[in-house]
Amino acid sequence: MSAFEFVFIDGRSYEEAAAYFHCAPGTVKSRVNRARQRIADECGGTIA
Repeated sequence: MSAFEFVFIDGRSYEEAAAYFHCAPGTVKSRVNRARQRIADECGGTIA
């Protein structure tokens, strides 16, 4: 499972994801935002 799935799809908090992945919440935010941007780039638009 990725940070994106954990937060965006499962609806968990950044703090929950950070505890699950054993990293800082800021790391999770960065990973989720990078994944959102990559998906948006692939789809030619933006995602919520």
